[in-house]
Amino acid sequence: MNESKEDKILSFLEGLTESIGRSNGESLEEVIKDLGEDGFDVGASVSRLKEKIQLFSQEARRNQLSVAREKRLSMASETASKFKDFIGLSRDQIIGKIKELCAMPNVAASVSYRDLELKTEEDLVALLEDLEMAKEMEEEKG
Repeated sequence: MNESKEDKILSFLEGLTESIGRSNGESLEEVIKDLGEDGFDVGASVSRLKEKIQLFSQEARRNQLSVAREKRLSMASETASKFKDFIGLSRDQIIGKIKELCAMPNVAASVSYRDLELKTEEDLVALLEDLEMAKEMEEEKG
């Protein structure tokens, strides 16, 4: 007779329940022996359960990493689009924007003006990006 997978599972659970019900007062070894006599391979069942748990755990980690990656890429894309206006600005224009942002009352930033001229263009753009982000955060608090 060709049993379906569900019938096999149901049969296994019924047999397991019956065997465990008869196990009152028996040691673990005795219960395992009784289950073996009833046709249940406890060791194999435990091994399969551990494998399934490991697979589900790995799948959960992969999903979590996938979600984090998507979020990071989304944020990187949004950030890049916000600051694309800074590409092609001259050094003097970058410094001017920095000074303009620092002069705004709602932006809580502390920048030393005396060192701006000594900073690299890359550092100036990074500072400008930080100030723009601080401005946006203040506006969101609103």
